[in-house]
Amino acid sequence: FLGRIVMEKGLEAFADTIAQLKAAGHAPQVLVIGDGPARAWFETRMPEAVFTGFLSGETLASALASGDIFFNPSTTETFGNVNLEAMACGLAMVCADAPNTRALLRDGKDALLCAHDQRTSYADALAALLVDTRERRRLAAEALDRSAAYRWTNILDEVFEVYAEA
Repeated sequence: FLGRIVMEKGLEAFADTIAQLKAAGHAPQVLVIGDGPARAWFETRMPEAVFTGFLSGETLASALASGDIFFNPSTTETFGNVNLEAMACGLAMVCADAPNTRALLRDGKDALLCAHDQRTSYADALAALLVDTRERRRLAAEALDRSAAYRWTNILDEVFEVYAEA
């Protein structure tokens, strides 16, 4: 998990999914990067998780890049910076199928997008990636490649072209 630890970021879905994975015999190591008012609730629901608190800069990048899979069940993001950061770190992605997520990721190509109202879909997608190293690496590589389209130089070049055309 990466972000402000508030309930509207899908914390309940996140914790329920991790519990489902454990009940199915998987042993995911969960890293939670961030802080917020629901941290105590989240820590109670996931006592084995590592909670780093707020991180930034190289420390944040190193912590995020140390993972294999980024799981984001939030449906309330606007742009989804956390998804883009995880993509740039070369992580396989399992995210809620929401408009903001579809703007960055393509289901089955560089991420697995799950129906947020079908909680088992998250656990199924994560379980598949936990056992299929090859598919996990493929999704991670595709996400990393796609993140290159969001470099500031590319974005500013597009803005310049719009102004030049105007």
